[in-house]
Amino acid sequence: MNFINKKQTVLESDKTKVFVKGDRREDFADMWSETGNILLLGLPGSNRVALGDELASRMGTQLQQPDDMEALRLVCSQGGQVIVVPEVAFSDPEDVSFVHGAGKVFYLMADARSLSERLEKRAPSGDIDAVWRECARQLEVMQPAFMTALHFLVQVSDSVREMADDAMEKISW
Repeated sequence: MNFINKKQTVLESDKTKVFVKGDRREDFADMWSETGNILLLGLPGSNRVALGDELASRMGTQLQQPDDMEALRLVCSQGGQVIVVPEVAFSDPEDVSFVHGAGKVFYLMADARSLSERLEKRAPSGDIDAVWRECARQLEVMQPAFMTALHFLVQVSDSVREMADDAMEKISW
C-alpha cells in the first residue's frame, strides 16, 4: 500500500472536497450503458462469488466466473453479465484497462485480517498468522491494480445482502 503513503503538495490547502455516498459518476455512464456488465474484483475471502450470486439473482442472470483473459473477454462481449474477474486480469496494465472499460467495476475491499479470518473459517490451516501475512502480501501486490480498474468500492461485510443492496444502488446510476 505504498502508493497511498506518498506525500503530495497541495496548492490550496484551505480547499476541501467531500465525497459522500450517493455522488454520481456520470463520466462513466455511457460506457456502463453500452455493456450492462457488472464486474467484481477482490481477493479470496472478499465474498465475490456470494455477492455475484446475489446480484445475478436480483438481475435475472447467471454469475460468470471466467478462468483466464480469453474467457473474460468473451463473457464481457456478451453484455449484461455479472462477472467475477480472475486475478490473472491484473498482471498486465492492458488487461487492467480492459477490465475498467468492460462495465461497472466493483472492488470488494477488505483488510488482510478480515480476509484471513474468512479464509481460515472456510479451510482451517491452523496458522492464521501465516494466512494473514499472505493476505497482506496479496493486498500489497493487487490493490494498486484494483484501484486502477474500479469505479465503485463495496466495503466487505458479513452480510452479503447489505453488500448487494449497496451495489444495486450504484448499479442503478
